[in-house]
Amino acid sequence: YQIENPDSLNLENIPHQVKFENDYIISFACPQCMQEVLKFTQVESVATDSEVILGDRKPQEPKSSGGFKKYMVSFSCEGTFDRLVEFFYGIESSKKVLKVEKFTISPKSRQDPVLKCAVTISKVVLSGF
Repeated sequence: YQIENPDSLNLENIPHQVKFENDYIISFACPQCMQEVLKFTQVESVATDSEVILGDRKPQEPKSSGGFKKYMVSFSCEGTFDRLVEFFYGIESSKKVLKVEKFTISPKSRQDPVLKCAVTISKVVLSGF
């Protein structure tokens, strides 16, 4: 299933499983969960540009406040320190109004320059969009 424009999705026509460009498959219990993850397609693009490898994606319950809705997805990722910094910068400077809410970084192994990272990224949109 190819997704051309995630912002104008008709959720009834979408399967509960999506295969992304890097062959990563996400299964969804409900279409609303998938819609939350699709709001974060820019994250995959930034990761590719900064040569960071994305792993698991875990959408969290959206939070509503004052006419806005905050969507959050937690990602696992791997990359060298300089690549992770580039990735975080790309997220924070995205035109899609993404924000790194929190992250943890740990070494993959003692000898390896690659680091493991867990990051939660949010996107705030007007309620109803």
